[in-house]
Amino acid sequence: MGTLKDLYEIIKELKTLAKDYQNQEIAEKVIEIQEGFFDFREELENIKDENRQLKERIKELENKAEDENDLELMPQGYYIKKSEKAQGKDIKYCAACWRNEKKLMPFARTIGTMMQCCNCHTAIR
Repeated sequence: MGTLKDLYEIIKELKTLAKDYQNQEIAEKVIEIQEGFFDFREELENIKDENRQLKERIKELENKAEDENDLELMPQGYYIKKSEKAQGKDIKYCAACWRNEKKLMPFARTIGTMMQCCNCHTAIR
């Protein structure tokens, strides 16, 4: 016996035995056990879902911490990633979106030398 499926099979066997022996008291107790089993299984699934969500949130926070260490605020008012700069990339990120929402939103070129945040539409030159 090791899994919920094994436990459920035992409950079914007990139910059958109670019917075979025509013992109403045992049959009622087996039904109580079965209801408890279903409640337990549902709660276990809820805990698994919550655990998965918490693991995802932890990973998200770890990634944000990594991003935080990799960011450099430029005098012009935008962020760059030091790792991208080292690779020769020139991607500018919105300081407002990072400070307010912890989102790394790149600026996109608009008209002429103007650039605009893809999220909050803040503009820079």
